[in-house]
Amino acid sequence: FAEDLVLRLGSQWRLKASSDRLRASVRDGLRAALVDPMTGLYNRRYALPHLALVATQAARTGAPFALMLADLDFFKRINDTHGHSAGDAVLTETARRLDSQLRTDDVIARVGGEEFMMVFPNTDQTIATQLAERLCRQINARPFDVPGLDRPIRVTISIGVVVGPLAAQGADIGLTTDSERITTALIDQADRALYDA
Repeated sequence: FAEDLVLRLGSQWRLKASSDRLRASVRDGLRAALVDPMTGLYNRRYALPHLALVATQAARTGAPFALMLADLDFFKRINDTHGHSAGDAVLTETARRLDSQLRTDDVIARVGGEEFMMVFPNTDQTIATQLAERLCRQINARPFDVPGLDRPIRVTISIGVVVGPLAAQGADIGLTTDSERITTALIDQADRALYDA
C-alpha cells in the first residue's frame, strides 16, 4: 500500500509540475502579446480595447475620462545623432518618468515608435490639463542621462488631450455604443490635439 501511495503521489506531483509549467507558459505568452518588451508598458493590443471599455462605460454613466497621446519631439534626431541604443535608453526612461506620474487606475501604453497613449478614468478637463502639464515637466525639465554619452540629452514631449465621454459633448458619433467608432473618434481628436501641441 505504501509503495502504491508513493507512486500515486509522484505521479500527481509530476502532473502538477507540468500543469504549473503550462500555466506559466500561457501567462508569459499573454504578457508578451500585451506588453512592450523594451519599456515594460502595455502595447497597442492592450491599450485600444481598454480605451474602448473606458469610453463605453463613460458614455453610459456620464463620468468624464481623458485620453492623451504623447510623442517625443524630433526623436529621429536622437537616433541619428547618438545611435539607436541611445534612443532606446531615452524611450525606456520616458516610459519610467511618465508611468511614475500615473494613478492606480490610469493606463499607459507604448503605441508607436516614440508615441505613448494614456487613459485616465474619472478625469475632467481641469485635471487632464494639470496631468498633461505635469507629464510634460517630467520629460522637458530634466535632461536624460544616457549610458555611453558624455553629456545628457535634452528631450521634449508634446501631448494631445481629449476629454470624454464624446456623446455628452455632442460629438458627431452620437450616443453610439459601438466601441470601435468611439475609439476611432477619440484617437482622431487626440491626434489633432497632439499635432496642435
